[in-house]
Amino acid sequence: MSLRTKIIKRKEYLVANFAGQGTLDEISRQFSGLAEQCRVAKLNKLLINITALKGTLTFAARFQAGERAVTFLTDRIKVAVVGTTEQKDPGLLGELVARNRGVNVRVFTDLAEAKRWLLEKVQP
Repeated sequence: MSLRTKIIKRKEYLVANFAGQGTLDEISRQFSGLAEQCRVAKLNKLLINITALKGTLTFAARFQAGERAVTFLTDRIKVAVVGTTEQKDPGLLGELVARNRGVNVRVFTDLAEAKRWLLEKVQP
């Protein structure tokens, strides 16, 4: 089984669903393509769903994903990542690395919570 990606355009955001056998490194290598798809769709919000991913989420892959997330800075894309409880790193390494580089990203285990955060309006 290999990594499968399904992109869905919603009214206010783009959804990237990843499923099958794959790694976080394989997903993070797709960030520039996801940013381009957001640009083409004229959307600046992205929900990355990895709950159906079967594979490894190593320390190095989490760090690399955080570093590669800088590709979302160009268009100021807000990114919500949803994974299972087992997939979520208690130390949030990938999120921390990305946020330290200025990326507006959060990692969630609850899809509804991720959508709420992604769509929340920031008060000036």
